Amino acid sequence: MIKQKKSVKGLQTMLTPLFKGCPFSPNMLTMFSLAIAIIGFILVIYNYYEIAVITFILAIFMDAVDGMVARAKGLSSNKGAFLDGIVDRLVEFIILGSMLMINLPFMVIPAYVWIILVLFFGTLMTSFVRAYAVYNKVISYEHAKAMGGLLERTERMILIVISLIAFVFNPLYTVWLLGLIAFLSFATFLERVYYVLKD
Repeated sequence: MIKQKKSVKGLQTMLTPLFKGCPFSPNMLTMFSLAIAIIGFILVIYNYYEIAVITFILAIFMDAVDGMVARAKGLSSNKGAFLDGIVDRLVEFIILGSMLMINLPFMVIPAYVWIILVLFFGTLMTSFVRAYAVYNKVISYEHAKAMGGLLERTERMILIVISLIAFVFNPLYTVWLLGLIAFLSFATFLERVYYVLKD
């Protein structure tokens, strides 16, 4: 609820002239925050933890600034708000995912957890994209209902059940199937984001 505090709104008003002079568009800042978060994730992989933390803080800062720049420049739009919300979720996912890469006490993360994590993200975000697009009035409810996808929920659940059955024969089959479902679920999420933003 920090955004709603009067002191924060007053600070935003004071900084408006500074935001007006920003050379980047709000959407560019949004995408910068995603790119910076990805760089932070790569830094974690290579054990540059301290630099990664600074990078993640910068990504969060960029994410906070994009909306302020949009309002200061009069460039606020429904699509911009939609893109911002989608990138917010991606940045959070990347930061939380990076925590699986570090040696936290009492945490030993098997490789298959990554597959299930990506699958869970794709499962949630395919529905979120539809609802969030309608909420931001980017597309109509009718268009949202008609929004298809590479892997719909019915097909996804069928494949998940098949992966459970496959475990009886060979656990490796389950791993490969879950990896495929995770990939297709994430691809469906990206496909729906493209569908909303393409016009």
